[in-house]
Amino acid sequence: MPKLSPVKLAERRDHILTAALHCFEKHGFSATSVDVICAEGKISKGAFYTHFESKDKLIESLLQRRGQAIALRAKSRESFGAEIVENFFADGLTSSRGRLELEAIAASASSPALRALMSENLQLISDQLADGLQNLELSGVLKLRENPEDIAEIIRCFVLGKVVVNVVHPDCSADEIVHSIDVLIRSLSESL
Repeated sequence: MPKLSPVKLAERRDHILTAALHCFEKHGFSATSVDVICAEGKISKGAFYTHFESKDKLIESLLQRRGQAIALRAKSRESFGAEIVENFFADGLTSSRGRLELEAIAASASSPALRALMSENLQLISDQLADGLQNLELSGVLKLRENPEDIAEIIRCFVLGKVVVNVVHPDCSADEIVHSIDVLIRSLSESL
């Protein structure tokens, strides 16, 4: 077999991650086997195991990729409010992605590596939310009743709860969730 360049190896790895994400959205973590991922990605098991030693390691890589995406989104935004909250949580606002979020949370309960990655991603979200809230307060857009870190934690927990509701009631739209977040932010700040 010819040796692949680092660029081709990275592209193939990303292709496998994308195929796995599609399978996980469709079937869930536990019902998706390496064989199913390989069939979806049109790759051999050998190609899979060249990049990932197990399905669990692939799931860890997906969580790392999500954390990188969160960090990039945060750096690319200069505004705050519903837009940035929707941007952070957009992946979890659909019913299938919400189910995936819940499965990742459940899986992290028994996997220290997954728990560490989930915790890191959730902390990234909280930190960026707190920074955005603080910037809004400093610019005079709103006056917070509590410190930005506490409000960011409340928003994060609220959105995760909305993700659960959206899994149970998939007819709940992203717009409704964003509206709820707007109401929550207004209730935690004073009118100017």
